[in-house]
Amino acid sequence: MDITLKVNQLFDRGKRNWNVNLLKNLFPDIDIQIILQHRPMMSCEDFHCWAHTKNGLYSVKSGYEFISRKVHSKMFQQAENTPTLNPLFAKVWNLQIAPKIKNFLWKVLNGAVAVEDRLRCRGVKADEGCLMCGTDQETINHILFLCPLARQIWALSLLPSALYGFGSSIFTNLCHVFDMV
Repeated sequence: MDITLKVNQLFDRGKRNWNVNLLKNLFPDIDIQIILQHRPMMSCEDFHCWAHTKNGLYSVKSGYEFISRKVHSKMFQQAENTPTLNPLFAKVWNLQIAPKIKNFLWKVLNGAVAVEDRLRCRGVKADEGCLMCGTDQETINHILFLCPLARQIWALSLLPSALYGFGSSIFTNLCHVFDMV
């Protein structure tokens, strides 16, 4: 195989189309069918094209992403199969409420509220358990939905409660609240 071969050498200049005989010598039949679906650009000079971007141009970012996807393929596959939080974030920013409450809800979704569980993840020593009710573990979901004090506040609110009450998923609970607003 000639590694210096260029695309324009695969053209039949007289017919202004592909040189099918040369293609048959170089490519399998399935690839030839794909090549023949595209008209050759006779007037353009050959150029390099990076297949991993929409515009065909290489960037360090696209190269890094390509290698990362190859090396960590299982992690990327798992992330693609995991449900995204983007619809919840969109609901937060579309709520007709004060900006500081939107900011707080964004922090809740990102796990950026200073409760015992999150503080420990960051290596900060914190009192064990919920300070309000004494439960073993204080999580964002517990403080907002499961703590007896929080449940009393939800009962007093005008918001209809979930069919089976609030559950163990902060995302499911927030989705219910956003749908009711």
